[in-house]
This record gives sequence, C-alpha cells and structure tokens, in this order.
Amino acid sequence: MPALTPYSMGIAPLAPSLDTVAASLPSPCHTELSEDFTGARIQYARCEPRQAPATTAAAPCRTFLPMQVPVEVQVFGGTVKQLHSEPDRVEFLEQNRAEAFWIELLDAVRPVGGCPKAQRTGDVPSEVEARMSCLGIGNRAPEGSDSPVSPSPDVPVNGPQPHDAGGKGRLSGFHMAQSLALPSTHLPHDTYAPGTMAALEYDLGWRALSPSWQAVMPHVDEASWLANPNPELFCAVGRAVLPHLSTDAQGGLLDDATVRIVSFHMHAGGLADCLSDATRSVERTDAEGQPKTVAAIELMDFVRDCAGPKWREWLATLPGEDGLTRRREACEAMGSTAPAAPLVAGGEVTPSDAGVATPRALTDTDDSVERAESDAISMPRERFSR
Repeated sequence: MPALTPYSMGIAPLAPSLDTVAASLPSPCHTELSEDFTGARIQYARCEPRQAPATTAAAPCRTFLPMQVPVEVQVFGGTVKQLHSEPDRVEFLEQNRAEAFWIELLDAVRPVGGCPKAQRTGDVPSEVEARMSCLGIGNRAPEGSDSPVSPSPDVPVNGPQPHDAGGKGRLSGFHMAQSLALPSTHLPHDTYAPGTMAALEYDLGWRALSPSWQAVMPHVDEASWLANPNPELFCAVGRAVLPHLSTDAQGGLLDDATVRIVSFHMHAGGLADCLSDATRSVERTDAEGQPKTVAAIELMDFVRDCAGPKWREWLATLPGEDGLTRRREACEAMGSTAPAAPLVAGGEVTPSDAGVATPRALTDTDDSVERAESDAISMPRERFSR
C-alpha cells in the first residue's frame, strides 16, 4: 500500500519560496536552478492499482501412453481389454503404475537422431513427474506421512506398489526410480546423466549391493541419500560386476533388473531405441464401416529388453572405449542433434533419420565397439495386471 503523502491525499503542500530553495542549493547551481523554478506548477501524484503479472500458461501435456479413451489393451496383437471410460483408463494405469513410469521414463530420455538427448540435471525427474500427472496417476507421498514408503529394490516391476492403509498413498518419483533399480536418474550431477557409463555403473552397483544393505536399511530416505549418494562405492562395484553379469546361451542378460538397467542406459545413450516398435494405435472399423484409429497399449511393450546379446562388446571394455562414451563424444563433436548410425529394431535395419550419416568415431574397425546398433526385443519376461 502506498504511503499517504500530501500528494497521494490530494492536498496541495506548502510551496517553498524560490529564495528558500535557492539558498539550500550549492552556489554553482544557485542562479540556474532559481530560474528553473520560475513559474513551476505543483503536480499531484496519482495512485494506480498495480497490475497483476500475466500468468504463464501451463506446459502442454506430452505422454507416450494414451491420455484419453477409448483404449484397447493388447497382448501379442490381440485385444484382451477395452477401456471405454476415463476411470477405467486411470485404474488400469494405476494397476500398472511401475510399468507406466518405466515407459514414460524411456520416452523422456529417448535419443534424438540416434544421439543422447540434451538434458540438464533435474530435467528427467521433473518431466516424468509431469507426464504421470498428465496421465492422471501423478506421484505423491502417503497422506499423513513425511516420506513415502520405500519399496524393496527387488520388488518386481509388475508387482503391486506400496500404498498406505487407505490406498491413497503413492510412491514419490525417487522411490519409483529406486524400485526400478535406476536411482541414478535422481543424481544431481551431469556426470551421471542417463546414458553415461557412470550412471550405468552406479545403477549396477546399487543393484548388486541392495541385498546386503536392504536388511539393515529397508527404507531409503531421499534427503539423506542426496546428501551422500556415495558414487565412489556404487560405481566401483558396478564397474567390477559389469563383465560378470549372468547371461543365457545367446549372451542375453538373465536378471530382469539388470536387463532394465542396461537397456535403459543403452537407450538413453543412443545405442538403441527401446520404443521404436512400441504399439500405440490400432486400425479399426466403426459402426458405419469407416476406418478409424484407436489408441492401444501393448502389455508386452512394458518389457523393453533393448540390451540384446551384444551388450558385452559395447560396454564391458576398457574405460573410455565403451560404446556409450564413444557415441556421446561423436555426437558432441558433430552437434547434439547430429544423426547417428542406423538402429536395428526387430531384426530390420531402420535408420533413425532419412539420409543419416554415421559419426566417424563410431565406424572404427577395432574390436571394442562395432557399428552403433541394437536389437530392440520385446520379451515376455513378466506378467502384468489386465
């Protein structure tokens, strides 16, 4: 509120005489300013209400999963469930919250033109949180609790997520990422950006050590973890276990959490596109016989095994010679949006952009890293709520 002065109250103040004004000024300005005050008028101040600042329009929602109905839920191309109402859509995503979080996380870090997406520290958690809110299943802590319930790092992705007694509590973004064995997405340093070897090693170390510390510390407090995330320990362990991860006869990773970790960082690092063949819509015929497009969710798309059998050749090698580091360096040399080598999806080579050129740094003929390509395979490793 403005101060009440004679001007603001509409009262004419007593005008000083010119002699008084001139006497109070330094002598060099005496004559000049005296003449300036000749014939001066009193100007009354006007109090105008302050205009409220213009509100910034909310950012438009952008999600990978459908935000509106109708939606068809499919398994291997066959419809198993139809979601005709908004409550049905939200309920289905609530039942598959971890899977929805996983898919939106993949899309949030999806490579651009085969190169890692340029993002700042903190962009990924905030973007995924916004996406979950747009889907109607935004994360929040249980009511009446200072911190959310922390799931075990070994909680299966498809398992029911912890809720409070009233069923209203939800996992925070950090605890959801922790349940997927991807805590590096919340590390506040660009060194551990998604798709870097440092982030991959951190998550692998977290996964390897989780059985030992979970018994004595079942709940991870986010604030305490951020104060000391202990990257030296987790990265050292992850670096040590990387060459010795269990595989099948074809070289594919066996542990589901490890598959998720390796697939995620190869995807974010531009070595694969886990979402290249994900089902998002199906063609149908309406009652009048006209073709129409209906949004769809393929349950098997929730299991994105993009690591493929060649992950060891790309990742388990000398420091600095791994595929993630070399791809990032090549992309940075050509610009963050420079196109990269074609990606392999479902056994067919599909260029990430028309007429792309492969970065020179990734076409070397050494044995450590081959041409940047990946098998984006959907494997039915887990069962989901239908």
